[in-house]
Amino acid sequence: MNKYLAKYVVEFFVVVTGVLISFYVEKHRATAYKDELKNHSLARLAANVKADISDSWVNHRIHSTASESCELLFKNYDRYRVEHRDSIGYHLRIACKAWTIFIDNPEEYMTLRNSGLIELVENDSLIMLLQQKYSNHQVYKQYENHIYVTNDELVRVFNEKTKGRELNSPNAEKPLFSAFGALAEGEELDDEDFNLIRRRFEFSTGYIRNILTGIERDSLILKNIEDILQGQPL
Repeated sequence: MNKYLAKYVVEFFVVVTGVLISFYVEKHRATAYKDELKNHSLARLAANVKADISDSWVNHRIHSTASESCELLFKNYDRYRVEHRDSIGYHLRIACKAWTIFIDNPEEYMTLRNSGLIELVENDSLIMLLQQKYSNHQVYKQYENHIYVTNDELVRVFNEKTKGRELNSPNAEKPLFSAFGALAEGEELDDEDFNLIRRRFEFSTGYIRNILTGIERDSLILKNIEDILQGQPL
């Protein structure tokens, strides 16, 4: 009797052990599969962040140009209005038309978060940086909206107070000015115009600061993802 009991106990132990091992193997496979999905998602996210950095440098260049034109109008207007009225038209055109819209791409981050895969990311710094990055996109939009409204007013000033001919105009006997024209005779920029130019300058410089902060943050995100993927090509 004891002999049979011992046999059954051993068989039961073997069966239970086999079931537990099977559960462990399946759990390990499921965890490994989710970890693989997480890594693929992080790699795609890194590609999006790289594109954001590239776009941000383009935005930085364009807004820096607009900011510089506004500053030159402040500093040199008295001289320009006498000697270089075409320079006023040139810089006014840049101030009212040189701007960009940042197109964010949060889909991969939202997928990582909504799928629960972000819980597998054991890097608190990366999670915090990602949260900051995608919440900060609203700040970009606020700046862009302010710039859009200001530019709309500056375009009106440009159209009302500059005059010139297109370089390629077939009716022009002699090309006098490029497409930006020049401050028309009898026209001057007044305080209201300079207030608009100053607003554009302030919005662009604020936007530039935000861009540089974003580039620094995105670079840290890439570094953290690279550390997680242990040198896998991004």
